[in-house]
Amino acid sequence: MTNTLDNDRIFRRTVCVLTGSITGVLSFFILGITGMCSLSAASLIGTCVSILFLAAASSLLGESDARRLLKLLTARLMLLVPELFSFFYLAFTVKANAFFAKLAVTVVVCICAELIADALYAKGKKSFAEAFKENYAVYIPMIVVFTVLTVIYIAELIYPLAFRSLTLVDSVHQYLPFFSEYREKLLHEGSLNYTWNVALGSNFMSLSSYYLASPFNVVFVLFPQTAVPAVASVLYVVKLTLCAGTMGYFLTHKDGTNAQNPLAIGMSLCYAFSTYMIGYYWNTMWLDCLLLFPLIMLGFERLCREKDIRLYTVTLALSLYCNYYIGFSTCLFLVLWFFAYHHGGAKKFLSNGIRFAAGSLLAGGVAAFMLIPAYHGIMATAAGVDITGSKSFLPAHEWYGSIFVILRQLLFLTKPITNQISDGGANMYCGMACLFAVFLYVFYKKDGIGTRLKRGILVAFIVVSTNEVI
Repeated sequence: MTNTLDNDRIFRRTVCVLTGSITGVLSFFILGITGMCSLSAASLIGTCVSILFLAAASSLLGESDARRLLKLLTARLMLLVPELFSFFYLAFTVKANAFFAKLAVTVVVCICAELIADALYAKGKKSFAEAFKENYAVYIPMIVVFTVLTVIYIAELIYPLAFRSLTLVDSVHQYLPFFSEYREKLLHEGSLNYTWNVALGSNFMSLSSYYLASPFNVVFVLFPQTAVPAVASVLYVVKLTLCAGTMGYFLTHKDGTNAQNPLAIGMSLCYAFSTYMIGYYWNTMWLDCLLLFPLIMLGFERLCREKDIRLYTVTLALSLYCNYYIGFSTCLFLVLWFFAYHHGGAKKFLSNGIRFAAGSLLAGGVAAFMLIPAYHGIMATAAGVDITGSKSFLPAHEWYGSIFVILRQLLFLTKPITNQISDGGANMYCGMACLFAVFLYVFYKKDGIGTRLKRGILVAFIVVSTNEVI
């Protein structure tokens, strides 16, 4: 009898999900293919119809089924931006048939939503207080960062709460116009391969690989062009808040357990409010990689400890896709960290190395459709040519200046660098507690002398490298 009831619930939920998905696809077909509105608008409306159908169905089913569908509804809302971006890419860049592109994306999103809903439903019986207590070191830093930035926005009269903007330097002359061009292409179904609105024409794909690949940028289509500066300011708050959350999650889960502690809160805030974040906030395209970096490191830990490359591969691929510049820097650090990591013997070093190489190559392969155009775009500019006029992979060796000027950037009351004529400065301050922790680590006997020595050399190498042109 119980099995019959369970099968009946599964059948009813499946019918609701399929009906909602079919309704969304048919809405897209009727509105877009028949010309009643643009394909972009039809895709958004079709997705919303599907989500609204799930919301309505959850109120008509039993308590257990309704709770499960509400989790599914939450998952669909989480996947809304990736779903729209995937459709835009297939329909307008790959030039796939719009109906089949919508259908394929809907199928993939439904599968992903089911997996996310299962994870959420497994925790559905816990109260809000219990769920918060289990991850307070993740939520508290996010709340603090969001609150502080909101207060700053109010005090400084910044968009969207007032009339001032956070944009400066390149973000005024380049990023905002690029965001506007990207918005226009999505709204009017323009090609994402090329644009005539940059000089006499430019490769828009290579431009997107550095400035516009962030999935968050899809939200620009929901607002008028005059609101682009305000949306950019809001995205900064969102990304910095997520930076604090992902760092908190990494610090509490890196050992394979859920070790909630106040120290993780402090370290997460140091990460989110470091001078690098504060000084370079206007380079909003970098922030996606910075919020993904803790998850990449968590994936690295799982790769070595649990032999699971999934999180590492997915997050690294997404980082390389969002911004090749910070993504490439992340890859360099990962190689160095692999050799500084305590593997526990030559056999584990070899097996971890194979998985590390496989996951890294797979991530690069997944993001290759963005990385290859970016490479050719760079090599066609002055950045791909050395002083002799020949193609060069690396610049010549040269020190920027005194290393003591760089070391000063680690100290308290250091003014963040937002813009400079030369490239010699570095935003490295992230709290005196982090600096003291480096010295305390010397006496941390849980890690052997060899491991401490390797990591000390790595820290010194990174600090010195900030004073090196290469």
